[in-house]
Amino acid sequence: MGTASSNRRFALSPRLLIERGLILLAWLNLGLVAFNVSYVPLRSLYLRAALYLRDRGEEQPWLGEIVGPPGEVSLFYDPIKGIEPERDTQRYLRAVNTLTETLELKGLESEEIPPLLRDLQTMSAEIISQNPFAIADKTGTLEQIKNRMSEHMEIESSSRAFNRFWSTSNLKQKGWQDELEFFNSEIRFPMQTNYFRKTGEDGNPADFFGIIDTPFVIIFAIDFLFRTLRTKRRYKDLSWSSAAFSHWQDLLFLLPFLRWSRIIPVITRSNEANFPNLEPVRKLVGRSFVASFAAELTEVVVVEVVSSVQRTVKSGVISEQLLNTTSGSYVEINDVNEVQAITDRILTLCVNDVLPEIRPELEAFLSQQIQYAMSQLPAYQGLSALPGMGQLPVHLAQQLASSLAMVATGVPKVAYETVTSPLDPKSQELLDELIENGGDAFRTQLTKPETQEELQGLIWDLLEELKLSYVRRSPETVDSLELLEQTAQLRRKAKTKKA
Repeated sequence: MGTASSNRRFALSPRLLIERGLILLAWLNLGLVAFNVSYVPLRSLYLRAALYLRDRGEEQPWLGEIVGPPGEVSLFYDPIKGIEPERDTQRYLRAVNTLTETLELKGLESEEIPPLLRDLQTMSAEIISQNPFAIADKTGTLEQIKNRMSEHMEIESSSRAFNRFWSTSNLKQKGWQDELEFFNSEIRFPMQTNYFRKTGEDGNPADFFGIIDTPFVIIFAIDFLFRTLRTKRRYKDLSWSSAAFSHWQDLLFLLPFLRWSRIIPVITRSNEANFPNLEPVRKLVGRSFVASFAAELTEVVVVEVVSSVQRTVKSGVISEQLLNTTSGSYVEINDVNEVQAITDRILTLCVNDVLPEIRPELEAFLSQQIQYAMSQLPAYQGLSALPGMGQLPVHLAQQLASSLAMVATGVPKVAYETVTSPLDPKSQELLDELIENGGDAFRTQLTKPETQEELQGLIWDLLEELKLSYVRRSPETVDSLELLEQTAQLRRKAKTKKA
């Protein structure tokens, strides 16, 4: 029983074998794309490896081969990127090699040495002034060379430092073997990393990766056609365009630009064939991408919503809709006058809850004001001077303040309760007429241009302050991992409650 199950597990259909073969081919192509993109930035590392193997007598053709009299290395991938040895730096290194050979054969006193040193002095000045490293965008390498030579010679000017370095007196004083050792260990390799790169007809640096990429594109184009045909045959009512775009991500294999985007169809197809299962990676990448934009997106949405409300307020649409509910443009969704209901609710809160709550503070305020007003009267000072009467004005002020506060807080509540209690028909009719006329008067006052302009300005400023306050409170940087952790915690809580 177990053997049959195992056989079924490993009995792959030809279609699945082809699909997995294409996935392997896609991964290979993606690897080549990554290598092509990273080759120029990492070329110095490849060059150092090739030189190391060359110096050990283990030259590897798959990495590079020796070219030219100086024994320099041309990397195998250089032709694909249009890279050639740079003539000025190559000529300079050849001159150093010639000087080294002459010194080893004939010594520093040979009459052939001064002309060679003068040539190196001239070429050093030309390299510094003309900067042949700029073509390869390696000006920083030239600066590194200049700084190393200036520090070695303890001369601030790099031109003077090179001129002094390639002099008979310096080679005698410090020893030509030591000086050439310094050049080979500190200056030669940075110069070797320089190169000349051709320019394509489009004005960009040459890149012949298409020669390698074209066979892959042809294979994936054929696969795209077959998948479209298979989809069309299975779903006959689909149009050809719908059948093609049902697997639109495969079109990324056919683009001659943005080749790095091929990672999308590679991961998608790997998940479909479970070869390998990259669904956790896809989810992590997707959630990280969303999390990185979450705060910015929320900020934009909030600001846009508030700005929309500002524009609506400024246009007068809100006041027109709220104050003219009988117009045909106002959409009524129930039988409730929301403006009147809101006003009634606010009035209820003020009368029943807010006023009684602030009664102690109101009493204290009124008492203070009454005492202050009484203290300004001449009779108050005379009354305070009588024996036993010093605190009488204070008690009077407190009692008067308490009475006024009770009137201010209690009377509106009693009046509101009386008005809202069941009334006889005549009283109810008069109350309805009072409310209707009061509402009309209120709306009439609000429709005045000066009133609307003032209210719109105040609301606009309030919304603008809300926008600025939100943007200031929102974090400049968002920890996407923290957002992902919070999401995971919420998912665990949801699963726990569901269980």
